[in-house]
Amino acid sequence: MSTHSLPDEDAIAAQRRYNTELMRRYVEGLAAASPPGPTAPEAPVKVLRALVFSRPATGGELRLDLYLPEETPGPRPVIMWLPGGGWRMAARGMGPHLGRLFAQRGYAMADVEYRSSRTAIWPAQLHDVKTAVRYLRSVAHEYGLDPERIGVWGSSAGGHLAALLGVTGGAPAWEGDGEHAGHSSAVQAVVDGYGPTDLPHLDADRLPDGWSMT
Repeated sequence: MSTHSLPDEDAIAAQRRYNTELMRRYVEGLAAASPPGPTAPEAPVKVLRALVFSRPATGGELRLDLYLPEETPGPRPVIMWLPGGGWRMAARGMGPHLGRLFAQRGYAMADVEYRSSRTAIWPAQLHDVKTAVRYLRSVAHEYGLDPERIGVWGSSAGGHLAALLGVTGGAPAWEGDGEHAGHSSAVQAVVDGYGPTDLPHLDADRLPDGWSMT
């Protein structure tokens, strides 16, 4: 029977240095990147800040920022962005450049916040993002949105919620308190950016000191 020993301290330190250098290069590359089409005029984007989409029993009002491409005739397809943060923080503005990267290309973007696990226990977070989808449909006519083309994209904890939005559409048990009733919380597209899917084994690859080699 073969056995596998844990990496020694030198190997762990080398892996950490490698990870640090890799992240440094990644951040420097992002900082140095030029916007696409620098010689072309930027398409105008109207940003509506802090639209209240939910007033849950705990945690205060929930808000979203709506990015509207002004030169795209409606109804516009919508991409709803869900930030990560380990379910402990999910602030608006934590995502990529939603205006330059997407709204200037004709997509309405909704930057959505949801309650942290410190404020409300699961499944409150799923209820919050479902409420955001229903809200977007409820104001679709007012803002020139296409209620039949709403996609969701999130990273990390936001990716987890995006995936759950994709598999629970039309399931009444997950709808929450029913704000914006009469509108569906189903989405037509999902992008899960490295969201966890096997929570019971989330830390299975961690070393005894708490560091992961992946």
